[in-house]
Amino acid sequence: FYQDAVQINQSRKKNLIINYDNEADVLYVSFDSPQKADDTDFFSDNVLVRKKNKAIIGLTLLHFKKSLSS
Repeated sequence: FYQDAVQINQSRKKNLIINYDNEADVLYVSFDSPQKADDTDFFSDNVLVRKKNKAIIGLTLLHFKKSLSS
């Protein structure tokens, strides 16, 4: 995980974009403008690491509000 965190830090541009889908209870975090990933790593049951050309471009947090209340 540490290596991915370092890669996140290096891949960040000037924009951090956060979107929440209340109906699906999913939080989307994009490092720069949202873009389509070509690969996804499952960090845990609820956290997806989205990648494009091997660089981390964002995170998807499933069951976001539910996970905050537990």
